[in-house]
Amino acid sequence: MTSFSWRNNVILLFSYSLLLSSFSSLSQAFVLVVPPKHTSSLLNGALENENDRLEYSYLDDPNLTNMEKIEIAEKAHSMPWKNPLPSCTDNNDDDDDTEMFYMPFWEWGVQYLKENLTNVKVVECTSKGSRSFGNDHDLDTHTTSASNTVLDYQENEDSRIVSLCFTSNEYRKIRFTYYENSKRQQQSFSSVWYPDYTYNLPILGLNLLSNQQRQTNLAMMDFQPLHSNIDRDHVVPYSHIQKAILQNHPDYTFVSDRIPTLQVFSDHIMCKKFDTYDVVSSHIFPAYCDFVKEHVSLVKSSPQTHELQQHIQERHAKYDTYSAVRDPCTGLLTSSFGKEWADEFVFGFLYSMAEREMQDYWTTTPATSSSSTTTKTITSSSNNTKERVRNR
Repeated sequence: MTSFSWRNNVILLFSYSLLLSSFSSLSQAFVLVVPPKHTSSLLNGALENENDRLEYSYLDDPNLTNMEKIEIAEKAHSMPWKNPLPSCTDNNDDDDDTEMFYMPFWEWGVQYLKENLTNVKVVECTSKGSRSFGNDHDLDTHTTSASNTVLDYQENEDSRIVSLCFTSNEYRKIRFTYYENSKRQQQSFSSVWYPDYTYNLPILGLNLLSNQQRQTNLAMMDFQPLHSNIDRDHVVPYSHIQKAILQNHPDYTFVSDRIPTLQVFSDHIMCKKFDTYDVVSSHIFPAYCDFVKEHVSLVKSSPQTHELQQHIQERHAKYDTYSAVRDPCTGLLTSSFGKEWADEFVFGFLYSMAEREMQDYWTTTPATSSSSTTTKTITSSSNNTKERVRNR
């Protein structure tokens, strides 16, 4: 990508759930259950195949616990990365301080979900089951074949991208993605937490971007609403949670007129442009931890609404479609890894419920005889959540 405007950089950050480097001072040692030889042999075997791709056959191994399977996935592709790609520092600059700025965010987030969520499992980072690639229908033969491209890792001489995906009783999908481009001196980290369909709750979006060449560093964190801000019954119950986080980090929040007018943002998004990396450890990282902790607490304290599952699933699909078709990362990944791979990564994995068409986020499905009942149920569910949140 060539020159970015401020708006394009912000938009890039919001949806590109990906990427960037690490502060060793924040690094956290994991205490993991390591089975003596069985796991290590599985891990070594998984990483020795062509292109160092991690196969997922170990997920079906009954001799491994969920935590052991997570450990195998965590260690794939030499994660967590401790050093940037070599070409990042091949500039003979004695004052070069390039490091993996955001890797501690990855490490802390994975450890937190393992300790605080129920029945956590690692899941495949593939296009299998996606709306755009999971069922490729051949109109001539009337047959359907499912794509199952492994998308957890890709690299070339100056770029690499890695992803890790989880599910739990509380969240249907939690995705971590880290991207590095040494030629452009870019790093990016993103994580998206989709609550289970039985929770009528916002999606947690966490995005950090660094472009050292252009001195552009952005952090965006938000409880991204499923429903329009006009529907105050959905927005109000969670507003005070984000307000409290913003009040704890007052110097690192932009006013709303600096936020792009994209429908997936809430009124209380945290958006920060910063010039020095000192604030990553002192302010951005604590804010990130607050957003994750508060969202997990919100989900665990909220009532489940089984009668709304279909409607909530539709809203998740709208979120993915709205994000995927507007995400500038497709161009960035195309330049790094080619159009075919980038397209399947974005529509087949990154936003796996996305349709290949531009949509308005708030457009709903055509009205049916049950539409009024659904609206009333949503309002009732939101009011119950509001009461529970107040009592937390």
